[in-house]
Amino acid sequence: VNLIAHREGEAVNKGELLAQLSDEDIQAQLRGAQARILMAKERTRSADDKIELVQSQIGESELKITQSKEDSVGRISQMESMVAMNNARLTQARSELLQAKADAHLAQIRKDRYEFLVSKEAVTKDEADQVATASETARALVSAKEANVVAAQREMRAAEGQLGQARSSRLSPRIESAQKNSLEKQLAQAEHEKNQSEHDVQSTEAERDQTLANIAYLKILSPISGVVTARTVEPGAVVVPGQTLMSLLDLSKVYLRAYVPEGDIGRVRI
Repeated sequence: VNLIAHREGEAVNKGELLAQLSDEDIQAQLRGAQARILMAKERTRSADDKIELVQSQIGESELKITQSKEDSVGRISQMESMVAMNNARLTQARSELLQAKADAHLAQIRKDRYEFLVSKEAVTKDEADQVATASETARALVSAKEANVVAAQREMRAAEGQLGQARSSRLSPRIESAQKNSLEKQLAQAEHEKNQSEHDVQSTEAERDQTLANIAYLKILSPISGVVTARTVEPGAVVVPGQTLMSLLDLSKVYLRAYVPEGDIGRVRI
């Protein structure tokens, strides 16, 4: 008991403080509950910030997925066109090489024939020289056409390599989608943490309210207006549930039980 406010014979009014019990333990519980409420609210705010951040990241991921798909389709289409164009060039170079080889073969036949005719003096030396020069030119043209084929093949392989890279870039949207799925899991976790924190706030606030109610119970208020007839404990005393701290008497409701001699009953008055 911390306080006993009245002594025997003193008048008290209804609702007036009679005694104050020690509330140090409960005050400590109250401070603990208030601290837990602040912590739970802080976790809720932190979860809100995390939810906002992850939602923003999900939005960016969706934009990247869309952009990546569009870029991938565009690059593939461009590289396919390049491959087709280089394939046409290679086909043309090969055709020109075949034609050049055929011309060179014909020129060699004519050269051989003219060399025979020169030996028989059937044609002039100048005519044979012209045919020999044409043969040399045809062979040079074959070499040039072969170089063109080689160059076209290299360009073809390069275009095919770029096409392969473009097609492999189709994996990029899948990677972005996987990142988006990971972010969505983080969002669900953050929302769960927020719900748990809000539940903790509500639960701890209920504990705080219960503690406040218990603190109120430690203030002993007068249930009636009357006079203190007995003060059974003093400040510092240890009390237990059900123990009497103070006795009150309502003077408007007192009664007297007494034995009156029969001859004096007629003289009894209120």
